[in-house]
Amino acid sequence: MTGSRTRGYLVLVVACVALTALAVWRGGELTLHNEVDVRLTLPDQVGPYEAEDVRFCHTESCLRSWRTDELTPEGRCPVCGGEVFEISLAERRLLPADTVIHRRRYVSPRGEIMDVSITVSGMEQKSLHRPQQCLPAQGQVIESSQVLAVPVPGRAPLGVMLLDLRPAGSAGGCSAYAYWFAGEGRETPYHWQRLWWMSKARVLHQQAYRWAYVAVATTRDPSSARHIERLRQFMAALYPSLAPPPAP
Repeated sequence: MTGSRTRGYLVLVVACVALTALAVWRGGELTLHNEVDVRLTLPDQVGPYEAEDVRFCHTESCLRSWRTDELTPEGRCPVCGGEVFEISLAERRLLPADTVIHRRRYVSPRGEIMDVSITVSGMEQKSLHRPQQCLPAQGQVIESSQVLAVPVPGRAPLGVMLLDLRPAGSAGGCSAYAYWFAGEGRETPYHWQRLWWMSKARVLHQQAYRWAYVAVATTRDPSSARHIERLRQFMAALYPSLAPPPAP
């Protein structure tokens, strides 16, 4: 982490500590707003990409993931016969019970894959986290990061954080991971900004809003930057399907 980023996070920590102290002094009950700033139904098609549903086996000795058309006729794991779910066993164990996760895999006619997930927080802040923390724990090295401007008709471009990843070991190929946060009628590619907005709402107004974390992952060729435009085009086509309907 660079010196400027370190200072920025220290400032955020000090500010959050101050807000926490204020919350303790004020007391009061939190009001949870259940509205979510993205649609939770992922579309069947995004541009030329067709959707596939993925399920996870929760049997400890298996833990494989499958497309739904690979499951048994009874809808169970084809290897161990165990029950399958939309989220992994690790996610079920680590995340609060009121966390909501939806995901689909999108495949183009040329075989290009986009994995899309939407995670929605509940009352507890630990439902969402920095990808820069969990991805290295999953064996990924973050080679670079940048904010992409994704064109959205009728409004300013959507800011999306893009991480270029490579596996820490020799197994697997390189990938790209793009994400943004949406909540309280706002959007941001920055985890620290979401934390600041959320902390202010909780401490100053005793309001807890459900934030959505939208992520899109795909493979990439480390010798090329073509994945950037591919991701930008995909997210530009996906975004209108996720935008919530206008308020009546």
